[in-house]
Amino acid sequence: MSFLRTKRTISPNGIAAPVSDNEISKIPISVTVQAYSRLHRQINWTAKSQEPEAKGQKAKATSQKAIISLMVRDGIYYALGMLLVAAFLFWLATPVFAAVAILFAAFFLWFFRDPERSIPSGPGLVVSPADGKVTDISSTQLQGRPYTRISIFLNVFNVHVNRSPISGVIKEVVYRPGKFGNAMGAVSADANEQNIVTVEGEGMTLIFKQIAGLLARRIVFTKKPGDNLLRGERVGMIKFGSRTDVIFPAGAEVRIKVGDHVKGGASILAHLPAPKLTALPDRDYSAVVP
Repeated sequence: MSFLRTKRTISPNGIAAPVSDNEISKIPISVTVQAYSRLHRQINWTAKSQEPEAKGQKAKATSQKAIISLMVRDGIYYALGMLLVAAFLFWLATPVFAAVAILFAAFFLWFFRDPERSIPSGPGLVVSPADGKVTDISSTQLQGRPYTRISIFLNVFNVHVNRSPISGVIKEVVYRPGKFGNAMGAVSADANEQNIVTVEGEGMTLIFKQIAGLLARRIVFTKKPGDNLLRGERVGMIKFGSRTDVIFPAGAEVRIKVGDHVKGGASILAHLPAPKLTALPDRDYSAVVP
């Protein structure tokens, strides 16, 4: 018993049909080429028609990812909670109360925004750890050495994500409980609840504080001692109005003034010049005995 081996070829109407080896030689070449060209055009048309759909799905996924990355996740949780409250009020009361809850949900989404920032490059730069208004620039001392302190007040309309002022290594993180007084007052620098972070890098030791205010009741810090930080890297946030202090060596050139509005990670507060190298005196080799 023998089996007739078959192959598939393309008929003139574009449909594949099984034929034997003996029949292949009888098919005109022009017919085969014509059918192949027709099938090739059909495949290309199908692929091109699917491209816009695939691009649309990819763009949709990218936009959703971008929206989530531009917002602190807590904002989504707060907003979902307020939407549930809105649904409950709409069911039990009137749409007016539900509308108020929906407005609060929109406020939480806006408040917890986390926009991307262009981080300045260059040695010795100190960038702002937060968005806000510069309320104080003063001299202070740490362990007997002169330092400069810059205070930045954040109101409820500012972005509350905090960023590292310099690149370096976290040497110490100290949480200090305290009061919830007005963050704009000078007393709040020591009396209010705060998180004190010491960073060493770029030729300096820098301290920045996350200080709670009247409305701020929670300080979030996502790093720990020993972690390496990049300038402008996100390190946490303070919720609902607060203050940040940056303390750095007094030799740095301050580039802002009281009343300026700064942006976290993008605005340059100061610049610490690189230490100058002292040239060694020429050595006298005349007295050297071989």
